[in-house]
Amino acid sequence: MLLIVATEEWTMRKTTKSPGEKIVKDMDYSLLRQIPPILTAPGHYLGSSSSVMTLTCNGAGNLSRALQYDALGEIMPEHNILTDRASRIAARWDLTLGDQLQHNKSRAVYKVETANGPAVLKLYRKLHLSGERAAIPFLKALPDDIALKIYRASPMRRAVLMEWLDGPSLATLIAEGQTVEAEEHLAHVVAKLAKVKFKNHLIYRKIREARTPNAFKAAAAAQTGQRQKLCKKVAEILDGLLKTTEVETVIHGDLQFQHAILTPNGPRLFDPKGLCADPAAEYRLVLTPDSGDLTVDDFIHCVARRAMLFADATGIDRQRILQWATVVWGAGVMNGKKAPNGPDTVEAYLEALLDLAVS
Repeated sequence: MLLIVATEEWTMRKTTKSPGEKIVKDMDYSLLRQIPPILTAPGHYLGSSSSVMTLTCNGAGNLSRALQYDALGEIMPEHNILTDRASRIAARWDLTLGDQLQHNKSRAVYKVETANGPAVLKLYRKLHLSGERAAIPFLKALPDDIALKIYRASPMRRAVLMEWLDGPSLATLIAEGQTVEAEEHLAHVVAKLAKVKFKNHLIYRKIREARTPNAFKAAAAAQTGQRQKLCKKVAEILDGLLKTTEVETVIHGDLQFQHAILTPNGPRLFDPKGLCADPAAEYRLVLTPDSGDLTVDDFIHCVARRAMLFADATGIDRQRILQWATVVWGAGVMNGKKAPNGPDTVEAYLEALLDLAVS
């Protein structure tokens, strides 16, 4: 692998040598003539294998960004970057790549075969992927009957090998009409999670609503009409929650039915964020069902049932659980992510949530 390292002090050129080129041995100058102008600007690098890579340094000369190019200088699709990394990690860790379970612009997930059976390989494209950096220590701190196991991770945590869990997700149970059963399974595992004592809270960041309360207020004020009135009430609830939070704990942070697998030995959690928050905030995402075709009455009945179930299982105040769910659902209204398909308006759902949260 040939890599030319560039800093702000010099520029790589197609036909002339530069100070930076002197540090590279056995350079293929014929390859340099094939590189288009986009790769000859200051701060770019050349790597020769199956592709060309350009890396950007910050003012201190530290790596801050990486883009990968094909032989013609075109930026490689992110899918290809992650696929290439998966192949390299598989070879290094003696894995056999299987089905690709997930792929988006920031990550890819594969089922793999190891010497000891199936496992999951998760790859992150960015070094600083928001919200994921605490997932590994969070999972490592949990007993085996709560979440999947971490087998191995790369030094920068951009590649993680995890336990493969057999069984349907709790979201699958809900889709099959077993909503109450799925809720009871989740309550069973979160009751165990609520008892776990985490040693180092400093590595876990706060949830978004706690980090940016002023932005939340501004978003509420930017609404119009009846929606603005309702959203301001939601902002007041958030303000009250933040002022009355006495103890913060480490939470899963992305607790949802699709992030729990019903294994033969019971439900197990996966895909956490690892956050530090009011314990009641753990249920802010899972309390409200997808409104979809649900009427307001059915929607609120489900929310109330789940709030009682999780409060009873964990000993956490039911009203605070309801209020955190209302805050997050209200945020979804403000950013346009809540649009029920039924005859009721989004304002009707939010108003009903507010009534439940403050009653």
